Amino acid sequence: MDRRHTRIYPGSQEGKSIWRVFNVNTSFMNNGKQGDILTIDSDKASTVALRVGDLSPPAKALEKCQRDLFQTMGMNYDQLASLKQFPKPKGNSGRWVMATDYPKAAYKERREGKTQFRLDVDQNGKVENCAILVSSGHADLDRETCRKAVSRARFSPALDENNQPTAAPWVSAARWQVPR
Repeated sequence: MDRRHTRIYPGSQEGKSIWRVFNVNTSFMNNGKQGDILTIDSDKASTVALRVGDLSPPAKALEKCQRDLFQTMGMNYDQLASLKQFPKPKGNSGRWVMATDYPKAAYKERREGKTQFRLDVDQNGKVENCAILVSSGHADLDRETCRKAVSRARFSPALDENNQPTAAPWVSAARWQVPR
């Protein structure tokens, strides 16, 4: 497994144990061998070793799924897979969209939701554009998410395979929750 590109996080959701897998480099799965051992290391849990057979078919399916997902989010899978470093937020990205930014009508009506968004970051680390990937269900919350993220977000740019700064997207979410 290419540890530089694959991250696996144990966690829980709705009372169930789950593993979240990010940035999978499927090349490690295309060995065509029977009986290989797949080892999963985590800082927060024990090492897991699984005896596996030929992982080529699921690797192809996973890569197609990744490509399709990236395409629906307006991102180029091949370009992202070739990056040496993704854009890195400067400062606390959790402070880009805050409860104090609540649109007045949404706050008064106690509307809440989670807005998933993509920021297009140029080769200088400047945000050029914001796109809503998954709406909160409230247009004013989505608009405010992009407005605040574009005005507050700062990045160190992504680096290509030659360590040159390059444009790349950054994906995140803002949870709108009325303070209680």
